[in-house]
Amino acid sequence: MMFFLKTDQNRIWDSLIELRIGALHKIVWITAICGWLTLTWALWPLGDQAALRFQMRFISFFLLLISAISYFLITRDVILAAVVHTLGAVLYIMGVVAIFKSTDALHLFVVPVIFASVLLGQRAVMVTTGIVIGFCLLVAPSWMGLPWEHFVTPTSILSVIAVAVIISTRNLYTALWWALDGFETARQNQNVARERKAELEQALKSLDVAAHNLRRMNYALSLAQKRAEEARQLKQQFAQTISHELRTPLNLIVGFSETMIQSPEYYGQPMPAAYLRDLSIVYRNANHLQNLVNDVLDLARIEAAQMTLQIEQHVLDVFLDEVVNMARSMVESHGLSFGVDIEDDLPDVWLDSIRIKQVIYNLLSNAVRFTDVGSITLRVRQQADCIQFQVADTGIGIEASDIPRIFEPFCQLENPMRRRVGGAGLGLPISRQLVKMHGGHLDVESQPGEGSCFYFRIPMRPQNGVDPTHDAKPGVRPLQVSDENVMLIITRNPSAAGLLGRHLERCRTVVAQDLERAHSAISQLVPQTVLVDTATVQIEVDALADTDHLAQSLLIMCPLPGETLLRQHLDVEGYLTKPVSRESLWTTLRQLDIPFKRVLIVDDDADFVRMIERMLDTPLKHYQIDRAYNGREAVMVMSQRRPDLILLDLQMPNWDGFELVERLRASADWQDIPIIIISAQDEIDMSNVITGCMTVTRSRGIKPLELMRWVQGITLM
Repeated sequence: MMFFLKTDQNRIWDSLIELRIGALHKIVWITAICGWLTLTWALWPLGDQAALRFQMRFISFFLLLISAISYFLITRDVILAAVVHTLGAVLYIMGVVAIFKSTDALHLFVVPVIFASVLLGQRAVMVTTGIVIGFCLLVAPSWMGLPWEHFVTPTSILSVIAVAVIISTRNLYTALWWALDGFETARQNQNVARERKAELEQALKSLDVAAHNLRRMNYALSLAQKRAEEARQLKQQFAQTISHELRTPLNLIVGFSETMIQSPEYYGQPMPAAYLRDLSIVYRNANHLQNLVNDVLDLARIEAAQMTLQIEQHVLDVFLDEVVNMARSMVESHGLSFGVDIEDDLPDVWLDSIRIKQVIYNLLSNAVRFTDVGSITLRVRQQADCIQFQVADTGIGIEASDIPRIFEPFCQLENPMRRRVGGAGLGLPISRQLVKMHGGHLDVESQPGEGSCFYFRIPMRPQNGVDPTHDAKPGVRPLQVSDENVMLIITRNPSAAGLLGRHLERCRTVVAQDLERAHSAISQLVPQTVLVDTATVQIEVDALADTDHLAQSLLIMCPLPGETLLRQHLDVEGYLTKPVSRESLWTTLRQLDIPFKRVLIVDDDADFVRMIERMLDTPLKHYQIDRAYNGREAVMVMSQRRPDLILLDLQMPNWDGFELVERLRASADWQDIPIIIISAQDEIDMSNVITGCMTVTRSRGIKPLELMRWVQGITLM
């Protein structure tokens, strides 16, 4: 319990200091008034108590002096002022007792005790009471000449009053303590609330700023997304423009120059050697330009996310035999030795054989171009769950500072062989992207003057994480969980799989050509969707629906667009995809295994018609060629001369190829004429009208809400 003398820990003193100052002011004034009244009485000339009045003058002046001193000390030290005033009051009363020599005057000591309790606290009350009692028992009897027994009663009364004052002030100060402590707590809570309010206001302000910045970022993101979509569309348009506007004339240049070189007798007389050399240069550079256009097209498709991989399971030994046969002739034709270092017993691997061959061909081509003497080595190793391919050469090497640049599109390093070897700087960027699409990485180690070693790793299986919490059935491999959607396409039509891969967003496609490979892919990948091309593959629903790994997967069975469906829909005997080479044309014709003499070529490009005519002309046999540049002209020509074979483009004015085929198949005179379609890949992919039934199955069933979403999605198309 606090005794209310000023200490460093006395918070109530600091809280009540103003109240004490105000109380002391009032007490001082009351004391001064009392002193003035006694002084007035003492100075009053009447009465028979002149001696007493005279003595009272001194103590009255003392009381007034004490009041003045206390008043002066209040603003400087309130405790000292209260102590001076209380002691002064005690001394004043002692003087009164000494003058009047009356025990009744002892009761006046109650006043300083009360002053002590109001101004100084309980400890001061006890000290003041002790001084007063000591005076009453030890000093007053001798001053008044009375036995001490006369002072017991006043002393007892003073003691009782002091105890009562202490008890009352204790309760009062306890209540004040509680009140002030509650006030202090409330004040602290108020300060905390103010701080929290300030923090909250700052947080709200920060949230407003963050929301504003978020809106700006969302707006910027939407603009960036819009620009990215515009860029993607531009790249797509660019790829389509290259495919049609550049590849078509290039195909004509390559086709005509190839025909002129391989069949010069068509022109009636031997061609001069100088002409053949110049024409060979034209043919070689036209091929180079065609390859460059193909590379630019591949890069544009990759960046526009239109290129898809036809990932299938391959026996690596068979795949490498094809690669080695291709590489050996290319390397040894340049006077270099070719080494092969392939690890034994390599496992099967999932990859796009065409694209990986393209990567290896690019690396070998670079090695040949930058190696004058020495050797080129192809190494294949298994490393954990990956297969590593290496192409090492003894060429000029690459500076370490130039290595990052060689993987940038159209980058050409400055070196003495640059002008001699040529190149556009697209092979390595395309190769790295193709390897990355397989889940691998392409890199190089090189020392200038010592050669280079390009290597890349691809996973043996498509990368998916294994769910360790899955409780697999006996004999069933654990389900594999992937962060991306995987669609398994069962089809023998590569163009259909490529079409889906180019147009399906946020979905990776894997291709299997038959049921056996499909089961292997399902156990490895656990795809979310399995799409069966009923136009090329005949599989019963039960053969897949009961597979344990497809309990959560959708099984869709429908015909897919492509050459096979186009042949079935149009009832044609074959197809050729532009650009057309002499070899591909004759390969398709030999597959027909039917005799023909008159050929009708229908295409709106006169130069292309002339090129096909040149390709058909051989020294062994000359065919009768008719030409038409749209469907109407074709019907007019056929009405005059019935052809044995029709080579037909699909996109033409005045009756396109579809309408012409429909009319021919509806005619009794012409319905048996063989037709071979010659058109661009995009025209074949997008021109089909799919007919047939689509079946959607899931082993565990389909929820009504899912069915409603699918129906709504179909109706909103």
